[in-house]
Amino acid sequence: MPGDLVMASTTLDPNEFMVGFVERICADHVVIREIGGNRLCNYYNEHFYRIDKEILGNEILEGTQYVTYRKVLKAFSKSDNSFMIRFQSISFDKNICTVSARKCFSDETLYTVSFKYNKKTTIKSIVEILNKEGERANKESNK
Repeated sequence: MPGDLVMASTTLDPNEFMVGFVERICADHVVIREIGGNRLCNYYNEHFYRIDKEILGNEILEGTQYVTYRKVLKAFSKSDNSFMIRFQSISFDKNICTVSARKCFSDETLYTVSFKYNKKTTIKSIVEILNKEGERANKESNK
């Protein structure tokens, strides 16, 4: 399916397209896009294994999603509660980024926030979101 991360299984000569994203499937070949770029390669008479991206972690993200992920990590380190509240997870759905936070030394989700993102989303704007939600979470836990 287009968008799947795949690995070519019958290629004899290793190349930069052996692991890549399915761009499109045509009648007689599959077009693979390299990871982290826009170069394409046509594969004829090849078998592919689908790689489950969920188990690979966030480092497989690309483009604006990867940049936003890195900004979120930086925002957690700059937030008012950076010692007690830590990054837990991130997910993307179209132009919405959802971030979960946890208490230090715990795997339990403390809060989850969602915000619209694009390539112009700033670390400062993410810090503001994290600080606001962190304050709310701290008030609730002190009751």
